Amino acid sequence: MKFFKRELLEIDSCREDLKPLAPTIAYTYAGQGSFRKALEWSACAKDFPLVERMQWFYALKNYEEVERLYANYSEKNNPEEKEAIQSFMAEYYMGRGDIVTAWKIASKLPNSTNKERLRTQLNKDVIYLSSEQKRLLLNEYPSLFYPEIAAQIKQDLRITEGDFLRIGSNIISDRLDPTSFGTEATYGLRDKKLHQHQFGLSQYKAYAIPFQEEFENNIDEHLYGLIYRFKSRERIEKLNYGFGTRLEFKEAGKAYLHLQASASIAKDSLYSSFQISRKPAITGPAYALDIYQIQLNIYEELQFKEKFQAVFYLEGNHYSDDVQDVQALTSISMDIKLNKRSKFRPYSEFSGMLGNSSRPDGYPYWTLDERLYGGMGVAYEYKNKQNFWKINLDAGYFLDTFSDEFQRYRGNVVWPVSKYLHFNAQAEFYTLKNFYSNNFTFGLKYFLKDN
Repeated sequence: MKFFKRELLEIDSCREDLKPLAPTIAYTYAGQGSFRKALEWSACAKDFPLVERMQWFYALKNYEEVERLYANYSEKNNPEEKEAIQSFMAEYYMGRGDIVTAWKIASKLPNSTNKERLRTQLNKDVIYLSSEQKRLLLNEYPSLFYPEIAAQIKQDLRITEGDFLRIGSNIISDRLDPTSFGTEATYGLRDKKLHQHQFGLSQYKAYAIPFQEEFENNIDEHLYGLIYRFKSRERIEKLNYGFGTRLEFKEAGKAYLHLQASASIAKDSLYSSFQISRKPAITGPAYALDIYQIQLNIYEELQFKEKFQAVFYLEGNHYSDDVQDVQALTSISMDIKLNKRSKFRPYSEFSGMLGNSSRPDGYPYWTLDERLYGGMGVAYEYKNKQNFWKINLDAGYFLDTFSDEFQRYRGNVVWPVSKYLHFNAQAEFYTLKNFYSNNFTFGLKYFLKDN
């Protein structure tokens, strides 16, 4: 046999007297990995299996020729090879990462163990496709889906890209003494490009600051408003942006305009976001005195060495009565995974603040001329992508130049009350007094039927 192979190397391909042996010679070369020679001899073999030639071109990484052969392939000329060729091409496109084309080809296969094997793998891969690709396959090639996979994708699309109704409330307080209480009812819809538009109504009450009765403008303010918000479609490794406005009116007829714009991008292990807003300061006296706050936020988050996370946050405020402050915060944390859905995250955090005025009693709003705090904490995170349960809990202890020491407790829960009705609650509570930043939010969101 070795002598036969050596002899073949000295013979020109497709020599006339050896053509009857061309299939045998082609398979002999292929068996020893000489696919170029195998292809040369297969070209002169009558009715040589096309799928074999395609496999050999694939082994040589000549993908263009594989696709050319498939494009010119005719079921009429190769009826007995139809299933073998389609099975090979489905696997070929799966290997090339083209799941949509593989799905289209596999859906045409007759029921067989081959088709079921491909179906099993494709139903694992389909969850990683874009929403447009998922919709295409659901609408045009639904038979290849397992029922539970199709149901999960339809639910995901309705929740992540469908219209919705939401009602929610927010309380800002000093400890548990409210500074403001607001309620919103919004309707969110998606346009053809899947950008999000929200339209809504708001009711907002800004309270007087306790124990500051000597100030004439320390009063409650009750306001009603109209809301519009825009949010671009979420795109990976591309700039996402949004803006919004709220026009509020109080009973005396005066109007207050809120404006907000934001942008963010996530690329590789870095997430960056920017936000700027202009709105009345949150308290009753700030509304009465017509004091507006312009706030700038910059947030940077870096993931490194798989389980570490570093955060840098910068916030600047300018108030219309010529008061400014700036705060910088940095933290580092480490993920300790418990399982695929939950983890602990111990962290350390340090922050400093500088300003040109100090109003620790909160009238007409809270700010300091200087502050420094630092400490440690631990967070717990749970996330179930299948049923949309999400829990984040966080507790930290800090030393502080403003209050000597304080604790901070944070939490965020998303509870799917039903398949398309979700309850959300968020809380951020500081134990220090005269700090008007405790925040409590809760609401219901119903996802409308996907079009």
